[in-house]
Amino acid sequence: MSSDPSQIASVRLAVTTSLIEGDAGGAFHLVRGLLEQGIPFDVVLFDVVSAAHSDFGRRWQEGDYRIADEHAATGTVETVVALLAGSFDLPDDGEPIVVAAAEGDHHSLPVRLASAHLLALGYRVRYLGSNMEANDLAAYLQDDPPKALILSCAMSTLLPGARASVRAAHRAGVPVLSGGPGFGPNGVWAYSVGADAWVASPREIDDVLQSWEPDIEVAEQLVQPEPADVLSIEQHREDILAAAIGTLDEPDRRIRAELALLLQAVEAALLVDDPSLVSGFKAWQSSALSSHGYAAQMPANLQRGLSAGLRAVAPGAADLLDG
Repeated sequence: MSSDPSQIASVRLAVTTSLIEGDAGGAFHLVRGLLEQGIPFDVVLFDVVSAAHSDFGRRWQEGDYRIADEHAATGTVETVVALLAGSFDLPDDGEPIVVAAAEGDHHSLPVRLASAHLLALGYRVRYLGSNMEANDLAAYLQDDPPKALILSCAMSTLLPGARASVRAAHRAGVPVLSGGPGFGPNGVWAYSVGADAWVASPREIDDVLQSWEPDIEVAEQLVQPEPADVLSIEQHREDILAAAIGTLDEPDRRIRAELALLLQAVEAALLVDDPSLVSGFKAWQSSALSSHGYAAQMPANLQRGLSAGLRAVAPGAADLLDG
């Protein structure tokens, strides 16, 4: 059956309401109804369930919801996606695929969505979830190498963890197909951390897997050595953050977390040699803090404090932040 855009939009709005109420059962019945009408699984998964969650996330970014509300909505969506994925048997003859989020990435929903989609297409999927530690990932992949690792990265601040994950997969002889906004516009940073390919949408994964000819050695040759300032940040992270926090007046938990994110953005920009990553993150952070009631000068205060903390141990990183 063809998809009626007005019907899809109506159900997506109803699913969004279920997310606000934390009603996983109600949301599941809504999307199951679409499947029973013959609406394709990928339309239900991405144009209804994922799109409803994206709408909710945008409204959180604009200050309409609290972090707890966003977490509740995400938990509701994950339950719905897990129920949908559970309707498919794991095929004995499907090509083996491992799906995971990058080291340090606690966003599990993108990998759940990709896993459900690939199960529906007949792949033999192993879902490893979020924040997969790189050394454990390497050991897991070595035991039973899959056709590919599908690696998600939700935020550019997590690119160092993505690099660790890609390196771990390559040590196991497994190519990496990457996806997620963390890899930048059009995946501009995916190849800088060694990924063998990048997709803008999970819907593109199957086409790439059926046509690509990855070369792990070539992919690794595109990765630049870690700059000295990245190593300095890794060694002195706690001291840098402590010095920065000391410049702020009674920072709350959110501000401490934002300071750590800003430092990660600097580290990621150094890793991929792209100052635009920092400027883009600063703009996003400023908007988010403003939407959630923080003073207009807070982003500048965070930047000033972190620059002071970096100056003694990683002057190049401080210059990048101040640029």
